[in-house]
Amino acid sequence: MLMLPLQISWAEELTIRTVDATGAGVSNIEVTVRPLDALTASPKRFRTDPEGRTPAFKLSPGLYQISAAGSPASWMNSVKELFLDDSVRELVLQMRVRENIDWIAQPKTYSSSRQVSLRFSSGTLQKTLLAGLRVLLRDSEGKSERWFQTDATGRIAAVLPEGPAFLALPILVVPIEGTVHSFVLLDDCGTSNPLSIVPDGVTCIPIKDSLSEIEIPIPSQASPRQPASVPKF
Repeated sequence: MLMLPLQISWAEELTIRTVDATGAGVSNIEVTVRPLDALTASPKRFRTDPEGRTPAFKLSPGLYQISAAGSPASWMNSVKELFLDDSVRELVLQMRVRENIDWIAQPKTYSSSRQVSLRFSSGTLQKTLLAGLRVLLRDSEGKSERWFQTDATGRIAAVLPEGPAFLALPILVVPIEGTVHSFVLLDDCGTSNPLSIVPDGVTCIPIKDSLSEIEIPIPSQASPRQPASVPKF
């Protein structure tokens, strides 16, 4: 059964910092904080200061999408989904220079409007199919967003978002058991690694013609016969 995470107010303040590849702060970036487990709530928006930091603000625990958008001519969007609680004080988002991505060789990725079949499971020795799992498919710029739910066999059939393959990478987001797992879907994962086009913290999954398997690590306390609970959106 899908369950909402417990919503408890907490007083600790959070700051988001946008940085470049050297770790230096990037100013004048618009940062949006959007709740994903309470879609009726309004997003929060901030501008980063000369050190790349937003003003401190407060949030309730839950699942959020953090996006940072700069000038279209300079910085690419940086997008991240995560569960926030009172242990988080500062989040860092790395901004990538659009010109740097434009100049690198285009890796072999996928064809626009390509349909893929994905199956989600947990466990290594004995696999458990994750039925009823909610997953988000978007591109790496935070656009073409669509939610899916796995069927009784742990599968979804999805059409990859359109766009320049080396700029708008297809990103799959799986929130489960208080952790967000992020994957990029590519034909050839080996080609993308040296080019550094994949956002930090994202695992590459090779796309197969028939069915691609995605294994989600689940804490040992989760029931081996049932999929772990996930937020209902």
